[in-house]
Amino acid sequence: MPSTLGVELSPTALRAVVLDHATLAAWRRARAANASAPLHLDGAIELPCDTANAEALTSALSQLRRTLRSSGPVILGLPTTSAIVSTLSPLIPAPKRAALAVQFELQQQLPFELMDAAWHYQPLARTNGTASAPVLAAAVRRSLLEERLRCCQRAGMAVSAVSLGALADLNVWKFLHDAPSAAILHALAPQAAEWIVWAEGRVHVTPVFSASADAFSQELALSWETLRAEHPHATVHVLGSDELAGTAQDILRRAEASVERLIVPVTPVAGQPIDTMTALGLALQGAGAAAVPINLVALRQEEARVQRLRRLALWTSGICGALTIGLLLGGMLQLRHERVVVLQALEERQRRYQALRPEIRSALQDQEQLEERLRQLDQLINESAGLTRLLAQVAEALPQTVWLTKIEWSKTSTLPGAARGGHLIEGVLEGRARSFQDATQLLERLKTVPGMMAVRSISATPTIDAATGKEFIAFAVQLQQALQPMTDR
Repeated sequence: MPSTLGVELSPTALRAVVLDHATLAAWRRARAANASAPLHLDGAIELPCDTANAEALTSALSQLRRTLRSSGPVILGLPTTSAIVSTLSPLIPAPKRAALAVQFELQQQLPFELMDAAWHYQPLARTNGTASAPVLAAAVRRSLLEERLRCCQRAGMAVSAVSLGALADLNVWKFLHDAPSAAILHALAPQAAEWIVWAEGRVHVTPVFSASADAFSQELALSWETLRAEHPHATVHVLGSDELAGTAQDILRRAEASVERLIVPVTPVAGQPIDTMTALGLALQGAGAAAVPINLVALRQEEARVQRLRRLALWTSGICGALTIGLLLGGMLQLRHERVVVLQALEERQRRYQALRPEIRSALQDQEQLEERLRQLDQLINESAGLTRLLAQVAEALPQTVWLTKIEWSKTSTLPGAARGGHLIEGVLEGRARSFQDATQLLERLKTVPGMMAVRSISATPTIDAATGKEFIAFAVQLQQALQPMTDR
């Protein structure tokens, strides 16, 4: 079954949990049915480690991998104190076009250049396209992130996403509660904590740190007073180990805060109690159950994917180019071979022809001349037969009330409109008809004659017969017909 390994890098320890996706889905169904079964973790571990030391971190990560033996994707969580977390309102309302606006807004929050940062953002609310949607952006120095990723690589761990501890805590709270706002206090150390506030579609992360316990109590109470001024009805959800969370709860209650302990019921883990809340939030992101899935290596992964696609495209184009060149070379060689064969045949024919005696060459010339004369005679016969056939067709097309007075024919050279091997003959028919209808009927009949290509009326003039005194129509018609060659007998 698929599982996810959430690994939290706190300043003084390394905490990790293994979460099975099927187990998580079953637990969510049980919670929906109001069941109180605890969430089963496939593994959990806490190792003391100075995560700022690359060698110590690599050693601890190697020990973690050997202990948990998880083959699923790794979601790494960096301390929030090493990053910048801010809620931005880009001027471009469309989320797909907000990247440039987010970069501009984020640069104003960074103490270093954006090109030196690994950053990512997620919209916190939907927009109707007329107003800018707030987005949660996070950034960390690229050098710091690369150092942590190299430690994971040396330890044999493939990291699929990198988030921040505070955002992992927020994802756990959003996973457990369906509420529009949240005030979360994570007790990190005896004199260190951080506020994670979700309200009005915005996220604020504020660290609280002091050198002594008394000063820390005062700083925490003062930070609560500031928070209560903005959110007077907020309930503080405290998380952390039992000892640290208990101390923070006492301080907040003395400051008259409404406090609840944020607890995810999990199966007992062997050994000392472990603060698995942040690591669980990271594992939830790997399982696709995070409300704010910030991934600081998203741009790096996209660049790597683009590079892989480019390399694949180059390999593909190279293979296609090689195949094309091979086909062209093969075609050229085949064409060269065919030309050599034809040239050899021509040379052999020329050699035989030159070897013939002069008498035989003269006989061959006489034979060629005779064949040419026979072809000319066949053409004359064909044209005569074609003209006779055309005259018969014209005679058949004449109505009873139409008679011809003159026929002229001429033969033209071979034209594109004529059949292959034939000629085009043109003719003019002059005659008389008793009426325009009779002349028109002749035109229509001529158009139906097989092989007729054009029939055009030249003139049609009413005239009086001097002998009889009757009126008739004198007409002239131009014809074009393809003269087909005779078939071989």
